[in-house]
Amino acid sequence: MDANSKKIKMKKYITYRKYYKQVMNEAQKSHFNDLFDTKANTVKQLWNNLASVASLSKSKNKSNINELLINNNRITDPKMISDLFNNYFCTVGEILQKNI
Repeated sequence: MDANSKKIKMKKYITYRKYYKQVMNEAQKSHFNDLFDTKANTVKQLWNNLASVASLSKSKNKSNINELLINNNRITDPKMISDLFNNYFCTVGEILQKNI
């Protein structure tokens, strides 16, 4: 591929990227205008829409950790798992600070 061909492709790419961003911004603007149209939605629906956009709703997906493998030791006791996580998150800042 010669230099002239690269320049032409780069120019086409930049033009397409600019057009894509413009179309994307217009579509996004239209979507949010429809989503938050006060004439078409009730106050409750507006709040629900806001919560869904801002991820304010509580996640119903809960992950339980049934076992941990630490230094080739399998830990299944929930209290021990909780204590290990607590210890890790309480000391991670100090450990990172020492490594700086």
